[in-house]
Amino acid sequence: MISLIPSVKTATIAFTSTRAFAICVLVCVGFVGAMYIWQVNVSATQGYTMRDLQQEIAVLEHENGQLQQQVSSLRSVDSVTTRVQMLGLVKVNNVRYLSPDDSMAVNR
Repeated sequence: MISLIPSVKTATIAFTSTRAFAICVLVCVGFVGAMYIWQVNVSATQGYTMRDLQQEIAVLEHENGQLQQQVSSLRSVDSVTTRVQMLGLVKVNNVRYLSPDDSMAVNR
C-alpha cells in the first residue's frame, strides 16, 4: 500500500538535513559578516593613519618653505652687508697671495 503521508523516519531525516543546511548557511553568513567588519575596521584605521601622515607632510612642507625663505633672506647682499658691518669687518684693498715658494715664519 502506498501512503501519501511521509513516514516519520523520512520527515526526521528531511528535518535534520534542512536544519544542518540552515546552520551551515548561518555560520557562513556569520563568517562573511565578521570578515566584512574586520576589513572595514582595517580600512578605517589605515585611513586615519594616512590622514595623520598627510597632515604631518603639510606641516613639514610649510616649515621647509619658511626655512628656505629664511635662507634666501640671509644670503641676500643686503643681509650679508649688514652683518659684515655689525661684526666690524672692513674691506681689504691690497691683497697679497702667498705662493708655495714664499718662506713663512711665526712671530711669537
